[in-house]
Amino acid sequence: MSQWFRMYAEVLDDPKVQRLNGEDFKGWVNILCLTAKHNGTLPAASDIAFALRMDEKKAAKLLQRLVSCGLLVEDETGLKPNKWDTRQYKSDVSTSRVKRFRERSKKQDETEGETAPDTETEAEVIPFSNENGSASDPDKVFWDSAKAFLGASKASLIGKWVSQHDRPSVAAAIASAQAERAVDPIAFIEGVLRKNGPGRPKPRIAI
Repeated sequence: MSQWFRMYAEVLDDPKVQRLNGEDFKGWVNILCLTAKHNGTLPAASDIAFALRMDEKKAAKLLQRLVSCGLLVEDETGLKPNKWDTRQYKSDVSTSRVKRFRERSKKQDETEGETAPDTETEAEVIPFSNENGSASDPDKVFWDSAKAFLGASKASLIGKWVSQHDRPSVAAAIASAQAERAVDPIAFIEGVLRKNGPGRPKPRIAI
């Protein structure tokens, strides 16, 4: 299976990155790829040089420049990208809990007649379940989880989202915000909801 890593949008505003010249930026991105390929660690200097298609002396100078600007750090295991272990967390895997979540979502969709998006965020963060993994009261679990993430004071805003879209869509958007560790989760969630469009109109009940 191909290796992958997270690249955060905040790179756009990171002066350490944006002050790199073109060659060093390319080298830094390639080093991120190399770190992911070697499961969070960088190989020997000669292997780094070979992977970057440059001689060892030039590769050593690149590594030194990236260390001096704080994009690479050294610990007991050797060189690695700064904050790699905290940003590339191990929760990006599918587990039995994910399978239970998907089964519950499928049953809930069949009951409500709606189809929630099947996204990768389900494999990353599963906020809408209680401690033992059951969801006997999906509405309560949704509200408790949403308020725990955004704060109880945002209950009216959450209700507004649900009325404009639907609960599965809002749940998926909040899960995405958690998975991406959004700096501004409210703006992130509203962006996802705008992108997905309004929910299915609720049927009118004749009186």
